[in-house]
Amino acid sequence: MGVPQIRNVGTLGGNLCQRPRCWYFRGKLFKDCFRKGGNSCYAPGGENRYHAVFGGANCYIVYPSDLAPALIALNARVEIASSKGNRMVPVEKFYVGPEKNILRETILSPQELVLAVEIPNPGATSKGVYLKLKERQAFDFAVVSVAVSLSLKNNIVDQARIAFGGLAPFPMRTAKAEAALKGKGIKDAISAACKEATDGAEPLSHNSYKVDAAKGILEEALVYLA
Repeated sequence: MGVPQIRNVGTLGGNLCQRPRCWYFRGKLFKDCFRKGGNSCYAPGGENRYHAVFGGANCYIVYPSDLAPALIALNARVEIASSKGNRMVPVEKFYVGPEKNILRETILSPQELVLAVEIPNPGATSKGVYLKLKERQAFDFAVVSVAVSLSLKNNIVDQARIAFGGLAPFPMRTAKAEAALKGKGIKDAISAACKEATDGAEPLSHNSYKVDAAKGILEEALVYLA
């Protein structure tokens, strides 16, 4: 994950807390960006092929962490430390959408930091996979990624957790796709799960391909697990 220089100094907590990937937010010329405290989002009318297709709410960043979707699928929790004591928060609750706070990506206050991540032991009948679509075969940010964790009983899906990266301003869990799988054989529910996973998508002018990419990468993940 990343070049050797990053891997040698990076931490799991740092990966979960990285700032968003958006050239308007990062660019010095776009001073009126909502996420900088301004009054505009340049993505809808600009170059937006990498931006969000879900949960924009006036800011169409995508969250860049590879680890976050995988940890959500694994039902992991973040331990947050502060002078008032520690607290445990599910990774899926760790992130804040722009509709709640346009200036922040996580629930961390300036007085808090990530101390640890707790990953529960998977059940004996659990299986999972993480897939990442990227433009280069070398290290790169995900255009779309998906993490799937399934628990099976007699080849029937008992529990499912699916989380996407690259589609929203936060690592996005898809309850509709999970529900489409539950109580069915994996192969029997692939088509329905892929359809439900992208229900409600609102692509911008140059990123509608992400809807098809999300369906395709989820299908590939489920075929792998079937």
